[in-house]
Amino acid sequence: MNIEILAPYCTTAKQQKLLEKLRKKLSLKSSKDLQTIYELVERLFVGKQYEGLLAFLPEVLAVPFARNFDLWYPIEHSLALIAEVPTITPEQRKACFLHFKSVTDYKGLPDFQDMYDNYFQDYLALYFVNNTLEYLQKSIAEKETSYEFSYRIYLITAASLVKLINEEVDYKTLEFPDEDRQPSYNSREELQDYMNTLITEQLTALQDKKFVKYY
Repeated sequence: MNIEILAPYCTTAKQQKLLEKLRKKLSLKSSKDLQTIYELVERLFVGKQYEGLLAFLPEVLAVPFARNFDLWYPIEHSLALIAEVPTITPEQRKACFLHFKSVTDYKGLPDFQDMYDNYFQDYLALYFVNNTLEYLQKSIAEKETSYEFSYRIYLITAASLVKLINEEVDYKTLEFPDEDRQPSYNSREELQDYMNTLITEQLTALQDKKFVKYY
């Protein structure tokens, strides 16, 4: 993975620090290193360094799903944020979706097959979105600004994933095996509108000057 693609776009002290950390050590077999990549992508996204993120997209797409979710989640999250870049093309969004679909297509360890098979269902049931909303409200109430920053970005990430899946998959064609993880909306259009609203709200909130030091 060529992290130097992002170097010209790292304009803040926080971004530079993360870049230097990756320059010293970057292994695609290290969940810690991959998480650092996601943290850098987060900050570039909030900082509206969209050109750099789109240039970096092929590097992220080149990392396959290989049954290990600890290694996958930072890749998944990075792709989801890049998919929300305003200038992304339909072809690039499709490529992001197909990369997510590789999880549902994966045939690996039998004990974990349900996780692969129900990957889309967990997102379309808004499991991650709803959990993050709860954590976000708690962080706001307790005035934990750093946590609020993280939860707002992850809410964009989760909502973006829902949007990508919803664009390509009709939730009515899927089985939702868990009783507590069921669709709570009436149409794909309603779901898309809700996710767009959540994303817009977070993007607006993240422009508050109290968050500047975090990106």
